[in-house]
Amino acid sequence: MSGFVFEIGLGFLVLMFLIGIVIRSVLFLPRRSAEQPENPVRKTLQQKQTETSDEHEKKKRSLTRKARQAVKKGIFQAAEDFLFQASGVGDDDPRLLRDLATAMLGQGKLDKARVTLEKLTRLEPTEENMLLLGQVLCELSSTSSNKEHVHNSLFCYQSILKKNPGSVQGLIGIAKAYEVLGRYDDAFLSYHQAFELDPNQIEIGLRVAQEYERKHMMTELEQTIDTLSTYHPQDEAVGLRRVKFLFLKKDHLALVGETARMLALYPDSPEFIRYAGLGAYHLNRFQEAVEYLTTLSQADPGKAVNHYNLALAYIGLQQYDEAASSVQKAVDLASDVSKFHFLLGKVYLWKGDTEQAAKALSRAVALDPDNFEALSELKRIS
Repeated sequence: MSGFVFEIGLGFLVLMFLIGIVIRSVLFLPRRSAEQPENPVRKTLQQKQTETSDEHEKKKRSLTRKARQAVKKGIFQAAEDFLFQASGVGDDDPRLLRDLATAMLGQGKLDKARVTLEKLTRLEPTEENMLLLGQVLCELSSTSSNKEHVHNSLFCYQSILKKNPGSVQGLIGIAKAYEVLGRYDDAFLSYHQAFELDPNQIEIGLRVAQEYERKHMMTELEQTIDTLSTYHPQDEAVGLRRVKFLFLKKDHLALVGETARMLALYPDSPEFIRYAGLGAYHLNRFQEAVEYLTTLSQADPGKAVNHYNLALAYIGLQQYDEAASSVQKAVDLASDVSKFHFLLGKVYLWKGDTEQAAKALSRAVALDPDNFEALSELKRIS
C-alpha cells in the first residue's frame, strides 16, 4: 500500500515538474527571444541602404550647388551637365528638372528644354511650369513651319486660364500664340484683358495703344494712353506715345507742354526735341522751333527730314537763305522725295530766283506727276 502511495506521489511530482516547464516556456521564452541580438547580416544591409541613400542625396546636393553656381556665371553647358547628372541620382526631382530646363534655355536648346519641361509638367502641372512650357513651344513654332508646337502652346495657356481666368501671364502667353497663328483679333482681345487686369504691364499697354491707333479708335487710344501715363508718368516710351498722340490730335499747345516735361527728364531725346520743335512751329513760335530743330539736325545730320523741318521753321521767320541751305541738305540726302524739291523751288521763288525755282519744281513734278502744287507754280512762272 505504501509503495502504491509512493508511486502516486512520485507521479504527481513529475507531473508538476512538467507543468512548471511548460509554464516557464510560455512566460519567459518570448522575453528571452526579444532580448536576443539582431541578425548582424540584416543590420548590415539596412546600414548600407541608408548610407547609399545619404550618399545619393549628398551627391545630388553637391551637383545642384555646382550647377547653380555655373548658371550665375553664365556657363550654361556646365550647368546642364551637372544637373543632368543630378537628375539621374535617385528619383525625378521637379526642382532639378526646372533648373535643367533653364540651363538648356540659356544655351538656346529649345527642343531639349521642351522635352524636360514636358516631363516636369507631368510631375507638377503648376501654372509656373505650364507658362514656361507654353513659352518654349511658342518660340519653337515661330522658328519653324511646324504648327503643332503652337497648338500645344495654346493648350498650355488654355489650361492655365481655365483654372485661373485672371492669369495675366496666361493671357499674354495666349495672345502671343494667337499672333503666331495669325489670329490677330483674338490676340488683341487677350492683350487688352491683360492690360485691364494689370496696368503696370507697359509693353502690353503700348501694344494695345498701337492697335487702337491702327484702327483709328481715337477715344480708346486716349483712354489707354491716359492709363499708361497715370501708372508710368516718367517712362520714356509712354511719354513718347502720349506726345505722338497729341501731335496726331493736333493739340499743339498740350504737345509743347508735354514735350517740355519729358525733356526735363530726357534732355537728349531726339524724338522729344523733334516734337517740341514741331509743336512750336504749329503755334507760330518759329524762333523756338528753329532752336529745337537746329539742335536736332546737328545731333542727327544724316536724317533728311530734320533739315526739311528746320527749313520750314526758317521760312516762318522769312529767313530764306537759311531755309534754302537747309532744304538743299534734305535734297542731297534724299533726292527722290518730291516734296523736298517742291519746297526748294518755293524758297527760290521767295528769293526771286525763278530759274532755279523752275528746275526744282520740274524735278518735283518728274518724281510725282500728281504734285498739283508744283504743276501750278510751274505754269505760273512759265
